Amino acid sequence: MARWFNNISIRWKLAFSFLLVIFITLLVTLLVQRAIIQPRMDDFLRNYSILRRGPEIANVIADSIPNAQNWTELRGLLEQIARLFKVKVFLTDANGDLRVQSLLPENIPINESQIDEALIGGTAIGTIFLDQRQRIEVVTSPVYVAGKLVGAVQIAQEALPGGLLVGLSLTSSLLLGGLAAAVVALILVVFLSRGISAPLLKMKQIALKLSRGDFTARLPAVSHDEIGKLASTLNYMAANLEQMEIMRRDLIANVSHELRTPLASIDGYTEAILDGVIPGDQIEETLQLILGEARRLAKTVSHVLQLSRLESGQIRMEPRSFSLQEEFASLLRQFQLGFEQKGLVLASEVPPEPIFLLGDPDRIHEVMANLVANALAYSPSNTTVTLFARRESKSQIRLGVQDQGPGIPTESLHRVFERFYQVDVSHSRQTEGVGLGLAIARQIVEGHGSKLEVASEVGKGSCFSFLLPEERGAELGDPN
Repeated sequence: MARWFNNISIRWKLAFSFLLVIFITLLVTLLVQRAIIQPRMDDFLRNYSILRRGPEIANVIADSIPNAQNWTELRGLLEQIARLFKVKVFLTDANGDLRVQSLLPENIPINESQIDEALIGGTAIGTIFLDQRQRIEVVTSPVYVAGKLVGAVQIAQEALPGGLLVGLSLTSSLLLGGLAAAVVALILVVFLSRGISAPLLKMKQIALKLSRGDFTARLPAVSHDEIGKLASTLNYMAANLEQMEIMRRDLIANVSHELRTPLASIDGYTEAILDGVIPGDQIEETLQLILGEARRLAKTVSHVLQLSRLESGQIRMEPRSFSLQEEFASLLRQFQLGFEQKGLVLASEVPPEPIFLLGDPDRIHEVMANLVANALAYSPSNTTVTLFARRESKSQIRLGVQDQGPGIPTESLHRVFERFYQVDVSHSRQTEGVGLGLAIARQIVEGHGSKLEVASEVGKGSCFSFLLPEERGAELGDPN
């Protein structure tokens, strides 16, 4: 049943659900009718039956006879009883002669056989038929005054439908109402399903286009319900896929460009050597150029692979405690000569107390080295690049690099971490690197649960920083 329901269309699911709700509602209503309404209906019919009212009315008339001068004075009482109980009333004397009767209804005759039976001393009950459709119930009771039989009172009433007939009539009405509700439900399903299934069919078409590589397809936002939110999510996914496709194409183009340049140089220099174009005394220098281009090519491929492995989660961080002071000292030793050659100052700002951080020391060193190398490449002479570590909170230390370089335009800040993106392409060709360093650094920092942030102002310099947790339990000389 569940498999069948899952395989049918949403239109038929709605129809089946509507009909099921109507069926359950109708079933509960019928049960309530049988359990509650039917017994009360039976009680009502018993309470208003002339079988019960007959003797009571006879007693009322008997109480009024001693005060009447003649039989005619009792007509008013009979009329009141007739109007009150919707019955025909006949009153006879002890001989069975009709003395007075109510005027309405006129078409009901007296049943003389019951009069004779009542005058004997018992209550007579019977039924007469005026025609095939009208059935009259008749009750005749003796009238006693001071223990003496003075006559008989006959009450005739058109028969009320029995409890079973009333129940059947009510059941038929409920079934007809349920059938009408089912028809209305099916009509509503037709209109409602169009509003629900139409967007879903469009989503299916968009999904097929996305699967075929068309990431420009979008769904119009037509509602704010769950289907509208699903459409927005699908549009968001399509936009991301489109952006990823653009990035993929850019990556292929950039990688091709970065690989083509050193390959072209290697090919040109090698061909020149083989053709004897380069003099013998310059061959060694040319081979050094070829070696440099080959290393640059290997570095580019290595960075692309490293970034791909970081993004796919294949490279995992191995956090452990390490000394902040030792990390900064290592960076100073690594870059001091290069800064001096370019006429730059590499400074360090670190708290005086020993600080131990929790992270992967090799990966953190790679991030800091990349930031320092970028500052070295882009900072003009006679400026200062500062390594800093500042306490952000009791358990967080902010590490960063501040330079006094040209800065990054505001419109480019959000792109500095993209692959192969370089703010000043013409200038970057004078430096090593292909624009993958910051992308790799961001992935490493995010792998530590932090975020690589950048703040820059054109003409004043840039600052790259991130947070790392402090390892409180470690002490100097005892990193474990």
